[in-house]
Amino acid sequence: MAKLINYQYVKIETDISQNVPETELDNPIKRSQEMLEMVIGATLVAELVSQNPTTLSEANVTLMAYVKPFLAWQAYQFWLPKANFKTHASGLRVHEEDNSRSATDAEMANLIRDAKMWCQTKKDKMVQFLDDNCATYPLYNCANCGGTSKTGTGFHITAVGKHKHGCTCDICCGHT
Repeated sequence: MAKLINYQYVKIETDISQNVPETELDNPIKRSQEMLEMVIGATLVAELVSQNPTTLSEANVTLMAYVKPFLAWQAYQFWLPKANFKTHASGLRVHEEDNSRSATDAEMANLIRDAKMWCQTKKDKMVQFLDDNCATYPLYNCANCGGTSKTGTGFHITAVGKHKHGCTCDICCGHT
């Protein structure tokens, strides 16, 4: 799948050092796009991917202003827990240098919590924009148009989501 953001954007938008090798960001960016599919739907993501930056519709240019920060912070959230580790033939190794130390568990927990908060904030802004502009984005399953909202923990289990009138069935049955 083509990437909607590049390495440089992730490094600029988040707290990732410019010195981090781009190969370390490949999987986090791919995983962030998979999360995006869960949030806004695979069809809308496919439309964004199919339009390169020079052919994006005006509406999708506006949407990308919300999508890109979400993708960057989601990629950062996926990258961060492995930031102190390097993969070698003999397994994972903690990266240390003579004049530095690896972040402690408590320091890493604070960084991860901050990254999750920013990722959730970017996600909420993106979903709110789509919900407010659902007529412009018919490929998005809008909560205001009878769909299910996609904010929250990120697990998106529709069987426990509320439909019209608080009904939790897969197809809204119109109960009052």
